Order: sequence, then structure tokens, then C-alpha cells
Amino acid sequence: MWQAFKQGVKMSTKSIVEIGGYSLQDHALFSALIWSNPNQRSPAYAIQAIFKIAQEAGVLNSKWDLRTCISDRVDVLIRGKVSWNKRKSCWQLGKGTHVSFKKIAQIAVRWYAHGWDFERHTRDSEVRYPEDVEISPLGDEFKHLMGTLMPAKGELTRRIVTTPVSEHFYYLDVIPYEDDLFIAEYGNFDDYKTHRKIGQPADFWTLEMKTVLPMLRGAKVLSYRSHTNFSRMGRV
Repeated sequence: MWQAFKQGVKMSTKSIVEIGGYSLQDHALFSALIWSNPNQRSPAYAIQAIFKIAQEAGVLNSKWDLRTCISDRVDVLIRGKVSWNKRKSCWQLGKGTHVSFKKIAQIAVRWYAHGWDFERHTRDSEVRYPEDVEISPLGDEFKHLMGTLMPAKGELTRRIVTTPVSEHFYYLDVIPYEDDLFIAEYGNFDDYKTHRKIGQPADFWTLEMKTVLPMLRGAKVLSYRSHTNFSRMGRV
């Protein structure tokens, strides 16, 4: 449907975040703590779990204690409780590959410096992920995935698209489904009858590569951002 569209610049609009600190690491760590539902690939997932464990152990009382916490002491607390899952390339609770708090803080700094969304972004440029087996690091699929946002619980992500042969605005939404699967829907904002589900439910990265990307080839994407589920089109 959109093969004749002109490719536009992909973008996302982020809300203002109020954080403080005296260093880039302060800002990165404090930012990682404010999100309500970070995905497991985000260092925020690990940092929030670590902060909770350290608080319960009486090592940390507030986020400001992260500035002066002793990494070795924190590492003892989190060993076997917060780890890296090598097979899935994500953080997890329980035993796995141990990563020091110092290293996790450095990863958070990289995410913060790049402006990656701690809650919805799912790709670190220095990590190899399971889906990378199928794609070339120089291909369109890799570039596409680096810019994708996984909708958090109660959200959908929406791309608004236009075409030079029509005055209408189109939407292409990615929506959580069930059992960690996602679905895609599209349509014309001005005609509810055009609303369609496209493809089949799939994990987030498969859906983005196999269903969403083909729809966007040649398209002009005006915006790409998260919305609450109340924004969903075509609801019965």
C-alpha cells in the first residue's frame, strides 16, 4: 500500500525529564530509576533491581547514595540475584553472568548519552542480539531495529505517515498482544473503514522486521512516538 511513499526522517518526541546530579553518571543512574516499566534489555531494569536489593539490605537509603556507593559491596549483594542472560541478551533476576555495578553504570551512561529511551529502547549498539543472526549489520533491517521503541505496558507505538498522492494521514501502530507477542495495525485517520491488522502476532523484533519495515519502505514517516492504549484506532 505504501510502496510509493517517500522515505522520511524517523523521529520520536520525548517528554521532559527532571533529574539532577553532579556528573554524567549521576544523571544516567537517576534517569534509569524514574521509569515505571523498563524492558529487560535496558540497563534501567538492572539498576532498579539493584537499587531495591541494596535498599532492603540497608546499603542504600536514597538514589543519592548511588553517587558514593562502593561497587564491590554492591557486587556482593547482587551476585546471583541480578545478572546478564547471554542467550537472550537481556538482564534478569536470578543466576546468570555476573556484571559488576560499575560496568552496569557505564552501560547506563552510554544509553543516557545516546538519548536511548530507558523504558522502550531495546538495542545497544555494542551488544549482539538473537535477532542479529538473520540480518546484516549494514542492512536496512539492522538500521530499522536500532531506532525502534517497544511499547511499555498499557501503551502502543505509533508512526504517522503521509503520501504525496493523498492529503490523508495514515497510522501504523505496534501494540502488545499476549504472551510477550505484539501485533501491528494501520489505517487512514479520516476513514475508520480502512483500519486493518497486518501480519500475525509475533515477538517485537520479528514483527518490526517482517511486518512493519516492509510497510515503511518508501514511506515518509512524520513522527514516531508512544501513546496510551486509549489512542488505539479501530477499537470495538
